[in-house]
Formats: sequence, C-alpha cells, structure tokens
Amino acid sequence: MADFTESARAGPSRIYFRCWPRLATASPGLDWLNTRLTAGTGVRHPGRVVISIFTVD
Repeated sequence: MADFTESARAGPSRIYFRCWPRLATASPGLDWLNTRLTAGTGVRHPGRVVISIFTVD
C-alpha cells in the first residue's frame, strides 16, 4: 500500500481505474449525451489521475 501513497507513477499492471459515467444535459445542442452509453479508463500519474471517456455506439 505504501507504493500507492507515494507520488510515483503506478502502471496499469499495478492499479487501474474503470468508470461508467452517466451524462445529463438540458442543452438541446448536447442532447445526444443523454442517450449515450459511456465507459472510461484511468491512469495514475504523480499528483493526478487522467481519465479517458469513450462513447459506446
């Protein structure tokens, strides 16, 4: 666990993130977001996590 509290980069083989964002908007121009299934992955970097979100068509 000490490895995960340090600011070192943790590669995908050691720790990984998965998410299923649910997006909602009242904007007519972005209405397509209300009906899309999305999935995301993340990578931990020193001091931050980078999450990439994709739509599933």
